[in-house]
Amino acid sequence: MAGRRVLPSDGTGAQIMMVEDALIHASKASFLSGGGEMGARIRSFDWAANALGEPASWPQSLRTVVRLMLTTNHPMFIFWGPQHICLYNDAYSTALGPEKHPAMLGARGREMWDEIWDIIGPQIDLVMGGRGATRHEDQLAPIFRHGRLDDVYWTYSYSPIDDEGASGTRRIRQPAGAQKRRGAARRAAFLRLESGWSRRSVVGGAGPPRILTG
Repeated sequence: MAGRRVLPSDGTGAQIMMVEDALIHASKASFLSGGGEMGARIRSFDWAANALGEPASWPQSLRTVVRLMLTTNHPMFIFWGPQHICLYNDAYSTALGPEKHPAMLGARGREMWDEIWDIIGPQIDLVMGGRGATRHEDQLAPIFRHGRLDDVYWTYSYSPIDDEGASGTRRIRQPAGAQKRRGAARRAAFLRLESGWSRRSVVGGAGPPRILTG
């Protein structure tokens, strides 16, 4: 029959199919290529044991934003799904201390950002609730890093990642909107970080220098 596939009858057919399945799986995860240290960490992470599941099965909207995140030098961070699963890039990792990086990858957002969840939690919920993007300038959000609670003033924005049937947000370095589709829900929050400065970094009375994270 025309177009019918015939596999060898010597027992190698199953092996051929396994190899082909592996190649298909790898091609579906090609969006994770590159990305420096965090790209490598994301590729080697045991996603099968995580709420997100294998990268090859991630929704196209998440794949697209992760690809953007891994190929930019701007600090970017994703909170995905109801558990706010964390994904971020190399540029963002520089703003974190050893208490959070690299343990934050794949972790639940509220657990990793407990010290500021009362600040960022409502912001994320607003975006995930479909009420638009946000931008925050010189927002005091003390974070625990390098063994101490550091009073840091951040400039950042959250915008939604639209996906049929679920919701989320992103944090990004510059104000960014998202195209809303009819019937689309927001599965994730995408954060883009512009800057952060800490009062303890002021030297010689010259004013508060910006500790740029990207």
